[in-house]
Order: sequence, then C-alpha cells, then structure tokens
Amino acid sequence: MASEAFFEAPSDLRELRPELFSLLHDFYRVDPAEWLDGDRQDESI
Repeated sequence: MASEAFFEAPSDLRELRPELFSLLHDFYRVDPAEWLDGDRQDESI
C-alpha cells in the first residue's frame, strides 16, 4: 500500500508521512510528486 500511495498520491504522502515518502524516494530514486506538479503547471499555461 505504501508504494501505491507513493506513486498515486505522492503529494499527500509527502505531506502526511514525510519520513515514509523520503524512504520510498531513496528506494525508487524518483519523485512522482514532481511529475504531477509539472503536469499542473503545464495545464495553467
């Protein structure tokens, strides 16, 4: 479940469980929150 939250709701996980987010970020070596944040910025243009 933690991996699923990491990829499907990364911003929420980062806000609610920063230690877990950091652990998964180090394990997978990606930050899916950046993918979603980037999409939001593109939509506002």
